[in-house]
Amino acid sequence: MGGILWCLALQFGPPSLLNDALAGPSLDVMTWGIGEVNGQSWDDSVTAADIAMLIGVSGTGSCWPPHDVWDSSCRWKGFLSDADEQWFQSHLRNLSSGNMEAGKTCKDWKHFFRPISAARSSDASIYGSEAFARELFGQLGFHTDVIPTWDLVSADR
Repeated sequence: MGGILWCLALQFGPPSLLNDALAGPSLDVMTWGIGEVNGQSWDDSVTAADIAMLIGVSGTGSCWPPHDVWDSSCRWKGFLSDADEQWFQSHLRNLSSGNMEAGKTCKDWKHFFRPISAARSSDASIYGSEAFARELFGQLGFHTDVIPTWDLVSADR
């Protein structure tokens, strides 16, 4: 998880949230197996209801952009930039002031946070595009011309 959901969790969660996250799976996962358990990998899960609560979903829209809209927007670069933080704090003040126009429908959020178009995602000069990532990985010595395989059985042979 990251982006808008993590930002909201940090803003509205308990002061111990960061330390709790760094400590690993919660007692619910470890004791009761509630969460995501995959073999030896255990993790707390975030349900659709948790996400709806974090972004403030109502019958007419939401207080915050849905995470898929945020993650696919041309603004999101994989980390919270200073501009993102400024927008977040400004929007928080707007909501806190009681502005009934601050919440938006999913369509309005999509318009506000325009997604990276297919044409722009192939442009290596666009920070955050797939082409930019491929070029950066290449500069770091990684091969991006090979499609990864997750068939670990045949990889061991």
